[in-house]
Amino acid sequence: MAAATSVSAELVGTKTEFIVEGVAAFDAKNDLVILKIAGEGTSLPLGDSNSVESGDVVQTVGYPGGKHKVTNGVIHSIRNSDKWIRMKCKTLDGNSGGPVLNRNSEVVGVAVAVANCFSFAIPVNAIKALLAVSQAMEPLR
Repeated sequence: MAAATSVSAELVGTKTEFIVEGVAAFDAKNDLVILKIAGEGTSLPLGDSNSVESGDVVQTVGYPGGKHKVTNGVIHSIRNSDKWIRMKCKTLDGNSGGPVLNRNSEVVGVAVAVANCFSFAIPVNAIKALLAVSQAMEPLR
């Protein structure tokens, strides 16, 4: 297998491409990685996943089946074992890694799984913790 000489990420719907410089942080338990990209842009504001409650309205944003899709849903509960957010909304495989937004358009989670009639998200506070302790960037090889 040949190694990639460069890696890039595209901002969906804009045709704007960013070069991925490397890995800024990772969380093996949640299978999550924070990538360092070159260039400038506006990031989505991060909310507080500790304030998420059952019945809160959320939206997931993804790219399932090669098409941009925003899905409405509600928070069902917070899973005790790992604080993952359990939602009643119809997400698909292409939503994985996409943001879960609250009513204020703040990121409260990252969509990661679908099981039975629920979708799951890693709470944004886990991402904030990763950003706070990120080490020296590791280049992609």
